[in-house]
Amino acid sequence: MAAQAAVPVSKPIYAGYTLSRTVVPVSQAINGKWSVGDIYRVHLEVTAKTAMNWVVLSDPVPAGATVLGGGLGRDSAVATQGEKQDDAGMSPSFAERKSELYRAYYAWLPAGKTSLEYTVRLNTPGSYSLPATRIEAMYAPQVYGELPNTGGFTIVESASEQAGGAPQQAAPAQGASASAVTTP
Repeated sequence: MAAQAAVPVSKPIYAGYTLSRTVVPVSQAINGKWSVGDIYRVHLEVTAKTAMNWVVLSDPVPAGATVLGGGLGRDSAVATQGEKQDDAGMSPSFAERKSELYRAYYAWLPAGKTSLEYTVRLNTPGSYSLPATRIEAMYAPQVYGELPNTGGFTIVESASEQAGGAPQQAAPAQGASASAVTTP
């Protein structure tokens, strides 16, 4: 087993898996700018060279953000509608929606392309840089892939909070798209 240093990943590493990550606004108060209360969807695509069992995919989220879809009290079922499932029907055996990341576990991940989506609500203003997105075979750690999240981003107070008014419902983003390797 090799030790992993706490050095930021600056370029993609592909050792059995390739990754792509797309971020698309679902609800954004100000087009092109992230604000408290905005919601975005992450699309992750994995290409595996060979089939493996017990594979884990970890994708970080900004501090204070909420990964939606867990069904908890203030969770939004409406915001998670439209999350696409993999075309081949592959879905994680288990998904963790933690405060710092979304983690998907696959009991079996076949060779070829697999994709998944999850939705995030931004809750805390600030400037953030995220660690790399990582996938690895749990019992064959030499088989992995890492994709740096080099973009970093800033979340500002919502427009109503800046003006001192009551919170307003964010309008859905129209025609938003992002490139294959994008961070919010």
